[in-house]
Amino acid sequence: MARGRPSARAMSSSLPFSSSSRNSVRAQFPGTLIQDSDMLRVENITGGKIECIFQDPVFTQSDKDFLASLGHQVVETPAACGMIDANSLLYGIHLYRPIYAMALEKSLPAIFVGTGWDVWDDLSNTEGLEKMEEMEKTYTRCAFPQDSHGQAFSSTSIYWKPAPEAATASSEQEAQGKPSAEDEISSKLESTTIS
Repeated sequence: MARGRPSARAMSSSLPFSSSSRNSVRAQFPGTLIQDSDMLRVENITGGKIECIFQDPVFTQSDKDFLASLGHQVVETPAACGMIDANSLLYGIHLYRPIYAMALEKSLPAIFVGTGWDVWDDLSNTEGLEKMEEMEKTYTRCAFPQDSHGQAFSSTSIYWKPAPEAATASSEQEAQGKPSAEDEISSKLESTTIS
């Protein structure tokens, strides 16, 4: 715990690529370094530790050692799916439908970054995506920033669960002229350049 807040947990999951596409997985590691840098910035701003857990069925021992050297935990697929709870951030870009269903089965995360409901909603069969639909109806959503050099994040959305207690506390604080914790963090994040 940090400053009376529950510790945060971030889960990163990848597609079960075949070994023939291992080079595409290697290309994702610069993104891991950027994510790691961003997580450290958020930790510095909030004063809390973010536990990062990674799973990918094609991770080699070198991959696992590299992530562990950054202070992260690597688990075998599908262990991370069972670790997701209401305080988790789930980062899973372009996963297959059964992987999303498995990841969301136990609990909906506080924040989800992945394929948006609108992509699946166009399909005639949305079986297994009931939890995704629930997020679409009850969470706040925005489009993920697009990469101007490719399609890596096309159809990617960020969903975050509204916090009813926090909203009430924020309203009371605003009435008293005091900034809420969310406003303070948001202000600090806005003043931080993330490239």
